Amino acid sequence: MNRAKFTDWLRSQTYRDDPVGDIARDLTADPVGPADDHPVTVLDYVATVGGTAAATACRAAVAEWGAAL
Repeated sequence: MNRAKFTDWLRSQTYRDDPVGDIARDLTADPVGPADDHPVTVLDYVATVGGTAAATACRAAVAEWGAAL
């Protein structure tokens, strides 16, 4: 089974009405975005541009993505 890249998975979550969906929409709309697809890079980027609440939502997204193996 092929595992989706974290950013691809996250961008596919834009329909959600929760913090993960908020992060997904923000990331999709961001013209710069993180430097690569690695979850730690994305988390660092989100924490830098979005603050604590965004980082918390991103950590939840990483956990959910990781559990979907």
